[in-house]
Amino acid sequence: MDWNIAKPQRLCSACERELEEHETYVAALYEEGEEFVRKDYCQACWPAAEAAGGHFSRWRTTVAPKEAKRRLFAADEVLVDFFLRLEHEEDEERRHFFYLLALILMRKKLLKFEDVERDDEHEYLVLRYPPEDRVVRVRDPKLSEEQIEAVKDQLSQILDFRV
Repeated sequence: MDWNIAKPQRLCSACERELEEHETYVAALYEEGEEFVRKDYCQACWPAAEAAGGHFSRWRTTVAPKEAKRRLFAADEVLVDFFLRLEHEEDEERRHFFYLLALILMRKKLLKFEDVERDDEHEYLVLRYPPEDRVVRVRDPKLSEEQIEAVKDQLSQILDFRV
C-alpha cells in the first residue's frame, strides 16, 4: 500500500525556482496510473498549470520556515475537497484514504455522524456534510493498526500535515 507521493520540495514544478519562506504557492495532485503525484507551483506558473488541467485536487498554501514545525492539519476546505473527490473511487487504497479522512473530518466536526448501516458483507458510516446537506456512506475497511499507520503516513505526505 505504498504510494509514490513527493513531499514538498520548496521548488516550483514548472520554472524550478526555489520557493521562499512564507511564499504562497499551489500544491496540486495528479493521478498517474495508480498513484497520486504532487506538484507545487509558484503563483506565476499556476495559471498555465491550471489551464492545462488534469489535476485531481489542488490547494493554496505557504512555505513554512525551515525551522518551523509542520502544521497539525491542512486547511479544512482542502480536507473536505479531497474527501468528497474520493467518494466514488473504487480503488481499495483510495477507499482507505476516504475512510481515514472521514474519521478526521468527524473529529473536526465537519462531518456529522448519523447512523451505521450494515449489509451481509460490510458496515458503513452514514455521515452528513451540513454545508451541502449531503449524506455520504463510508465503508469501514476494517483496517489493522499497521494499515491505519501506513495510510496516515501517506496522507501526511500528500497534504503536508500530521494526523
